[in-house]
Amino acid sequence: MQTKKKASSLGFTSHYATPYPGQEMAIKILETFIPNGYPVIIPLFSDTRDDDLVILRTIFSCKTLFKTVANKGLFGCEAGEIIYFPAEEKGISAFMLLGLGKKSAISKTTLLNHIIQAFERAKQLSWINIQVVITPSLLTILNDIRKNLNPRQLLMNWLGSAIELSRFQNRFLRTKKDEMQKAALQSMEILFADTSDQKIPKSEIKQLTDSAKEGLILGRAVNQARELVSLPGNFLTPDALGVHAEKVAKKNSLTIRQFDFETLQKMNMNGIVSVGKGSAAKPRLIVVEYRGRKEKGVDLSLVGKGITFDSGGISLKPGQDMHEMKGDMGGAAAVLFATQAIAQAKLPLNVMCVIGAAENMPDAHAQKPGDVYQSYKGLTVEVLNTDAEGRLVLADCLHYASEYKPRHIIDVATLTGAAVVALGHHLAGLFSNQKNFSDLLFQAGEDSLDRLWPLPLYEEYKGDIKSDIADLANIGSRWGGALTAAAFLSHFVEPSIPWAHVDIAPKFIAKNDSGLHRKGATGFGVRLLFEVAKKLAH
Repeated sequence: MQTKKKASSLGFTSHYATPYPGQEMAIKILETFIPNGYPVIIPLFSDTRDDDLVILRTIFSCKTLFKTVANKGLFGCEAGEIIYFPAEEKGISAFMLLGLGKKSAISKTTLLNHIIQAFERAKQLSWINIQVVITPSLLTILNDIRKNLNPRQLLMNWLGSAIELSRFQNRFLRTKKDEMQKAALQSMEILFADTSDQKIPKSEIKQLTDSAKEGLILGRAVNQARELVSLPGNFLTPDALGVHAEKVAKKNSLTIRQFDFETLQKMNMNGIVSVGKGSAAKPRLIVVEYRGRKEKGVDLSLVGKGITFDSGGISLKPGQDMHEMKGDMGGAAAVLFATQAIAQAKLPLNVMCVIGAAENMPDAHAQKPGDVYQSYKGLTVEVLNTDAEGRLVLADCLHYASEYKPRHIIDVATLTGAAVVALGHHLAGLFSNQKNFSDLLFQAGEDSLDRLWPLPLYEEYKGDIKSDIADLANIGSRWGGALTAAAFLSHFVEPSIPWAHVDIAPKFIAKNDSGLHRKGATGFGVRLLFEVAKKLAH
């Protein structure tokens, strides 16, 4: 039943599975500024620069720093503007000023993106150790951005995430490794500057360092998801995805079960079988479990679509941009590395991660338009279009997850182009069978910056996927494709279980640098699912 195979004939080693060669990232909160030869990064708003300058004068003595901050001609503090210069001050190698623009125009996304940009520039400059000075104006904005949370705690979490996210290079298959081998940041010291003499309590300092470590965990998981989604189909087959899951499970002391093609046939998991039987790389079911509390039961089941390459099958896709379909397992990457992050953060809940892995290819053995199969649940499905394959795989996975009676289920999938038509590339689609659960996910999206928009799951859409000869058809009319896909999935979840379907087709890949995302795979969904787990745990 469980098999181990090589990940690829070409071989592949992750660049982001471990933090840094031989050491963890060191993060320290400074009670007073202590120069130690490191460069100093200072984020500044354009409309509070005068107030911030007063505070900076109490810490530093560098005239060039004061002149640059005071003179708009030298440094305009525009959003994303970065300037750096040697320090004329003992114990400081250089200053970097990061412009944040006007306070009124800043958002969570732009703020975190600017921090990532600063760390990316630090990496380009080969800065290994840095100090960061945070002014009160930045903390005030953070308090407005995310209420009911210590602004220092939020910033530390973002700093940790930004350090890891800034490391990502989508060039890991190049033979020339110059960019990949550049040293990453190894230590960061943070000073929360203030004119008062009040010190941060020691109990809070531990909370702040823990928040930063959580950010590191999360940023690392996002990078690993981005890396996996970026792998070509000849590197990442269903078997290879199973090997990656094995490594994640082993490293994080998780339990794992894998079901190969022959076992899936015996189990009547005919949705996964039908999709994957046309490929030489046969499908498999991957189940990874984390137990964060002693009590039995599953608190959260995460289900991921793992189509390692989607040609469309017999209903062949157009050739343009088909290469992007190597990323059709973005949902699987999200649930796998979210589970890893949940385990590393030791969140107190039990999580089951279920991945249906298959390759959708045209072949003499492939399913054909018009074929009917019986799903794992027992419902018969008429396949009107073999390019609507993800929902067939997810259907079996969702019913498998439901059999364990979890308290909540979330599936994540690059499911429909219709979701892109509806939402563009700024939000993922959210469907749920329970309003309260939908609200929780929506807020988790806002807090994690993996943003969602709720879409309807009305009974009328179920009528659009009726088949003339079977229980269900795998597609409806050409209209509302994301909605009918969600309606199809709803048939395979126990109605009493709070369930959400997240269609990440709009967000799994970025065509250009945009917001938090650099061109290429985004790792969308990892932060979202981690935030949901935190909310459910606490």
